[in-house]
Parts: sequence; structure tokens; C-alpha cells
Amino acid sequence: MNPRVSLDAAKLDKGMKSLRTPFALAAFQGAKMPLGLAAGLRLDAVDRASCTISLPGGWRTQNPFGSMYWAAQGMAAEMATGIHGVVAVRAAPVPVRMILAGCEGTFSRQCKGRARFVFSGGETVFEVFERTMASGESVACPLEVVGYDPKDEEI
Repeated sequence: MNPRVSLDAAKLDKGMKSLRTPFALAAFQGAKMPLGLAAGLRLDAVDRASCTISLPGGWRTQNPFGSMYWAAQGMAAEMATGIHGVVAVRAAPVPVRMILAGCEGTFSRQCKGRARFVFSGGETVFEVFERTMASGESVACPLEVVGYDPKDEEI
């Protein structure tokens, strides 16, 4: 592939800006991840470097023990890392695919109430897309998200 091929910066910014509107986010979730829409996932903040997703506590995300179900937390964490990838796919001048190749989680305490999932590796995602487009080869990109409960304690 051509090493000069790169992500369109204007499309990256436009893509992130459009997802900040509640209607666009709901349309995206309805089309691509309806379970996230039903669970109440919300995009609190996004820029080139980071993304914060929140998830309500309560009946939609609660397990039989009264805390947040681990799968709901995983869905929010995946969305936090995936937003940059979705925007990058749309900004790529050539077809690029993104796939979740693995998932690992550590849960340090119960979460009761609204949780926040913070991802700070947006620039890393864009760099990996650039390398993939330049080489034409798949590039692994391990990413990390940290979840917080309403008291700002890590979950």
C-alpha cells in the first residue's frame, strides 16, 4: 500500500463531533449496537485523545446481587475503545477493517449506580490505522479502559 495514505483529519473531527449529538449517537447505537441503546450507554466526552462512556445503574444493568452486571461493564468499556476505531474507519481513504480480537477484564469491586469508563488511547488507535494503511497488514493494538463508580473509585 502507499505509505502516503493517511486518515482524513477533517473527517476524524467531523465524526467525533457528530457522535457528540444525542440523536446521532442514538442512530449509531440503534443501527450498530442496539443493546447499548437499550442499556442506556451514553457518550459523555470524546476528543482525539480520549473517550468517556457512562452506563446507568438500576434495572437495565443490574445483576441478581444488586450491583452492575459484568457484561454491561464490558459493553461500555468496548464502546469507549471502539469510538475512535469507528471514526477512523470512516475517515480512512481506503477500506480498513477493525476487529476485537480479545478481551480481558479485572473487576476490583462492585459498582452500584452510574459508572464511567475512561479510555485515553485515541491517538494510539489513529497511529495503528496509519500503520495498517501504510503496510496493508493487520496491526494488533492492545487498549485499556478504566471504570469508575459514582464515588470515583476504580471498579
